[in-house]
Amino acid sequence: MKKFQIGLIIRVLILTASVFLLAYIYFNNHLAATEVIISVLIIVQVYLLTRYVNTTNYELTKFFNSVKHSDFNRIIMPKELGPSFKELNKSLTNVIKQFQVTRSETEEHFLYLQTIVKQVGTGLISFNEKGEVTLLNESAKRILHINEIKNIHTLANVNPEFVNILNNIRTGEQELFKFSSNGKEMNLSIYASEFKLRGDMYKLVSLQDIRNELERERLGRELEIARQLQLRLLPEKNPSVDGYTIQGFCLPAKEVGGDYYDFIELADNKLGIVIGDVAGKGLPAAIYMTLTKGIFLSFTKTNISPKEALIKVNQLLYQSLRRGSFVTMCFAILDNLKNELTIARAGHEPLLHSINNDSIIKEIKPKGMGLGLEEGKIFESSFEDQTIKLNEKDLIIFYTDGVSDSRDSSFNNYGIKRIKDVITKNKELPLAQLVTETINDVRTFSGNTPQYDDMTLIAVKRQ
Repeated sequence: MKKFQIGLIIRVLILTASVFLLAYIYFNNHLAATEVIISVLIIVQVYLLTRYVNTTNYELTKFFNSVKHSDFNRIIMPKELGPSFKELNKSLTNVIKQFQVTRSETEEHFLYLQTIVKQVGTGLISFNEKGEVTLLNESAKRILHINEIKNIHTLANVNPEFVNILNNIRTGEQELFKFSSNGKEMNLSIYASEFKLRGDMYKLVSLQDIRNELERERLGRELEIARQLQLRLLPEKNPSVDGYTIQGFCLPAKEVGGDYYDFIELADNKLGIVIGDVAGKGLPAAIYMTLTKGIFLSFTKTNISPKEALIKVNQLLYQSLRRGSFVTMCFAILDNLKNELTIARAGHEPLLHSINNDSIIKEIKPKGMGLGLEEGKIFESSFEDQTIKLNEKDLIIFYTDGVSDSRDSSFNNYGIKRIKDVITKNKELPLAQLVTETINDVRTFSGNTPQYDDMTLIAVKRQ
């Protein structure tokens, strides 16, 4: 910079001396030829001085114009401004390089965001006040079943009401709209945001098909209804029977599995014990459970046998169950005066009989097919009643397949053998504690594996 200043001073001094020399000759010697030569020399010096100064201004102007027009390919070399501006030129070059880096990063970010917008699962449409579409991502095309559109009013051919919503929706507003296209109906959640860009107003609209969310909400409500229904169907307390302790327990799965148990007061102070499992889950299973409970309540104070009860239940359920649906069930009648338990089983899990002072646990499984599979003589002929004698401290276990079929992370079933082992180990415990230990052992076996079915267990022990 100092060299530039010295050069400028020298040029100004030479020009000044030339002017004084011209004036001196003009007023003293009046040599015309000399005056002409010196005048030409002064003109040349003025030109060179102007060029000397304007060279810097010209290069700086080109630099700022390149910035203005985002032309970052031009880098000023030291030769263009001369050695006197070497430092300035170096600084300008660094500025240009920084602009290039910033621009490159901005372009990369833009391409990254553009890729995200294209691939994001939410449909996005952006358009100006004239309806001219500036953005239409792949999800929006898929949702609206279109390829490309230049103006949103083109969608009026598909659904005029949808176009009205796009035009009228404002920032922060959300609309729910049923959109039909190509015979397919969707529940669209529409959300808008307005913004200004280069003096023009734009609107960005997001589209999301929320059918799955609505379906999940519906199923969630159904499951909650089913859960509440199931809990109301279960007995509020365990029955009191002279000479016996009875404990019932049901742990519903997240998706209600259709387990049901109950205690029915029959004639002659006998107690009916019923446990069942509806094939299926959710609200339909809970409805069939409700129907089953109503049927069994009709047997209150009667002398019906377990076999006769299940045949009547089948006759009524067969008319209501969808084909392919069925119910497994076990119905037992406890006679505490005779210390006998009479059992009929409709395709249900076998009962377990732990005899006092015997390490062997017997499986009690009288013949019988599932309810709702067949209506006539085949069903009736498949049934039998089985009566067992209960000695002191004998133990009977009823359970559903949610206990025996519980799985660990390797898909191994808990199995009947493990149930027997837990009973053998804990049969001297109070009955409530025995039931708790059994359920806890199942849950320990399953670990973090989600419970996919209800777990129901009834224990009956003679004192």
